[in-house]
Amino acid sequence: AFASSVVLPVNQGTDIVNWDEVFWGLYAQTKGLIPKGTAEFYFLGDNANTDSQNNVGTVQRGNSPRDIYTLGTHLKSVPGALNGWDYDVELAGQLGQFQYPRGTPVVVNGKKLDQTSYAMHFEGGYTLTNAWAKPRFGLIFNQASGDDDPLDEKHETFVNLFPTNHKFYGAMDFFSWQNMREIAATSTWYPVGKLKATLNFHVFWLQTTEDFSYNATQAARTTGGYGIRPNNSSGFGQELDLILSYPIRKFGAIEGGFGHFFTGDYVDESLANTGGTHDANWCYVQLNLAF
Repeated sequence: AFASSVVLPVNQGTDIVNWDEVFWGLYAQTKGLIPKGTAEFYFLGDNANTDSQNNVGTVQRGNSPRDIYTLGTHLKSVPGALNGWDYDVELAGQLGQFQYPRGTPVVVNGKKLDQTSYAMHFEGGYTLTNAWAKPRFGLIFNQASGDDDPLDEKHETFVNLFPTNHKFYGAMDFFSWQNMREIAATSTWYPVGKLKATLNFHVFWLQTTEDFSYNATQAARTTGGYGIRPNNSSGFGQELDLILSYPIRKFGAIEGGFGHFFTGDYVDESLANTGGTHDANWCYVQLNLAF
């Protein structure tokens, strides 16, 4: 069990503790429920009052009022127990109440709604342990509900809570686990010594165009042509990522990556009257130190 208050980062100053929002939960794990696998179960609560949004950090403010309860399970194989095969499954559902933050378009601004949402993750892979570079090939399917009727009394967009979306939905950070569907093909290689190469290809759709699209920080895209676009196509785009990493003795690793995003019909149609679109490229190099 745990209970925590959310901290809002402040550049060149003391971070702000948002005492008006509490994130808490219960967590259990067992290895005896499924053969050669681990089962995890969790119940999470996210409770923010009306003063939460008055706590403002450098790049974000406190969440809008909400009482959201998430019940979920996570099933995964024990590493090396399935003769090269592996799997990872997560299912989650949410109930409670949600209020859109201030500044959201007027169609939903300030509404207090009943929360009913879900999300799912399925992944399977196979590792050729005796082949050159010991490659692992995998397939992933992710889906998270969106709100298909902004005028009713329900908020059906899955709330991604406090995630690490960068790790899961493309390195370029265009998506969070909200109003989305994704199919991804992944591969991991060790071509030379400890050098690790990861090549992933992601395809993204919106679950419904009656809802916003959401970036990796969970912020709804509401400006520059974006918004609720029910007549748009649902295809958001595709992303290709290549990441290389190499450990440096015992104290860290050097890592670099390149990503290319191919815009889909939803993006093209949303921005058609604001100058159009073009594909995006992104690269980085970083040094990770452990101490």
